[in-house]
Amino acid sequence: MQCPKGCGKKLATQIVAIDACAAFGNDNGVLVCDDGSGVDEDSGGLLLNDDDIPSGSYQESCRGCKMLEESDGSEDTRIKFLSCSACKSWNGAFLASTIRNFDRCSDIDNQNGELVCKDDQIPPGAYRESCSLCELTVEDPKTLSCQCRDSSGGRQLAVLSPPDGEWNFDSCHNIDNHDGNLVCQRQDDDTNDGASRTSRDEL
Repeated sequence: MQCPKGCGKKLATQIVAIDACAAFGNDNGVLVCDDGSGVDEDSGGLLLNDDDIPSGSYQESCRGCKMLEESDGSEDTRIKFLSCSACKSWNGAFLASTIRNFDRCSDIDNQNGELVCKDDQIPPGAYRESCSLCELTVEDPKTLSCQCRDSSGGRQLAVLSPPDGEWNFDSCHNIDNHDGNLVCQRQDDDTNDGASRTSRDEL
């Protein structure tokens, strides 16, 4: 679909998760999804984010965000979760996304249209730019697992163990994503230790 832009040109744009949309609008050439929470007429029709949503960098590229509740299986307990109707992906599409158990997150980010938790306990490294949903086991030796993108654009589970004889990743000068595999790069040489085990999960 093409939407007329203010300058008269037309831009190709798309929304993938159309089932979540009660109506559609045009924000300066980009399709926007109204999930029923309303739009901000003063800002050109952008979807509104509720005031009580958690802080995070996701708010820069996700709209229509609100806190919702669901049952945990008992009658007395309700679990809150964050839901956004339109998070911008790398190809310009807007995707609906939800995230639960975000209390431990140092930041909630939008990675390719998906709400992800950034945890300060996760070791630093270049892999964080192309891997998401990372978890670090609490027992020793620690194990790092992430969903990492490969060269074909797919995503796969990558699991990295510390270098031989070590309990954590302190000796890794950098942890990187090599075609969907987590690798530990040492500062004193060019070798990659602890190549990760992977299982493929195409998008």
